[in-house]
Amino acid sequence: MRQRELSEMLTEAKADAPPARYTIDDAVNAGRRLQNRRRAAWSGAAVAAAVVAVATVVGVPRLLTGPPAAPPAPAAASQGATTPVRYPAKPWEYAFKGYQVGEFKVSDPFLVTPDFQQASVRIGDDVDEYLSGPGGDVRLTEPAENLLLTVYRPGRYDPKQFAGGEQVSVGGKPGLFKEHVFIDGDTSMIDKHRGIAWQYSNDAWAVLNTFKSDDAGKAGRDELVKVAAGLSGVPAYPAEVAIKVGEIPDGYQLAQGGRAPGYPNGSANEAYRTSLLFVKDKPKTSAKLTDAVPDDENVGREIRINVASTAYSQKNRPPAGAEEAPYCNPGNDSLCYLMAPGGKYQVEIIGSGDTSPDELTAILASIRFADIDKPSTWFPLAP
Repeated sequence: MRQRELSEMLTEAKADAPPARYTIDDAVNAGRRLQNRRRAAWSGAAVAAAVVAVATVVGVPRLLTGPPAAPPAPAAASQGATTPVRYPAKPWEYAFKGYQVGEFKVSDPFLVTPDFQQASVRIGDDVDEYLSGPGGDVRLTEPAENLLLTVYRPGRYDPKQFAGGEQVSVGGKPGLFKEHVFIDGDTSMIDKHRGIAWQYSNDAWAVLNTFKSDDAGKAGRDELVKVAAGLSGVPAYPAEVAIKVGEIPDGYQLAQGGRAPGYPNGSANEAYRTSLLFVKDKPKTSAKLTDAVPDDENVGREIRINVASTAYSQKNRPPAGAEEAPYCNPGNDSLCYLMAPGGKYQVEIIGSGDTSPDELTAILASIRFADIDKPSTWFPLAP
């Protein structure tokens, strides 16, 4: 059997088109910054229904019942010379740790794919503020994600979006700065993002860009260059997640994983503790990635699994007396859940059009949990 996640909602909604994407993160972020960077057009009533289902899962805008967890502290502050980044040969290992340059706090990486890994950047103590609650009358805050750092595997990125940009030096390495870079290549978007792309090694690129248009004044060219220059390599270490899945349907392969999903389904949102994406029938291609922010929408079938704090949802709780069993959304049987031990966290699984509720609940039943609040007990990410 296989795993499913919120991304499947959209995947299922677009059964014959590119798979659905938005997951818990979509709903969690609905009340805040993703509004200005998400694609506006979702076609068809099926997609609308899927979006409603996601919203029901975590509440749109997010219906928090408690304050979000504090962001993880950077592992170390950058000082002096840095160690060159050596991208791991294995697909599920990280190549760097969090660091700090002035008021810019780079997190440990939160996501890894065979092609790249990502970390979020917070400026000082900046927070995102938004309205939530059943009546949209509760003002809430969470640590801001001001910028995004994407480190690509050698040979996998083409910086064509930065063509014509200003040439800059990043720690002695060649780079390009551009005032306006379109997220995910969508030039119809009003929101543009300042960014820098640089070669951290031969044919190996990293990109640092603002994630919100109102961050542009805080992160100018010089600031971006300094933060980029602070990137330092460490010995490869495995990405880890809070669950181990026992059953995955035939033909599905792990496409990405970590603490939180990638754009547009998420990023380092504090709702998440684990996110997994499995893909089937995705066309193989040798083409390089070109988007400043990679889009994790895949062609083919998807199964997404997210583990998130129940503080981000006031609905879709298990039936009375069945708190420890998998259960599905009454209005969308391709969206199912499982409460983690202790009731503090909830697993969401979304499947593509070729998955049944029985398959989804079987996948959930096969999950083994680490101590979610103790990352030292988490499992190495593996296919």
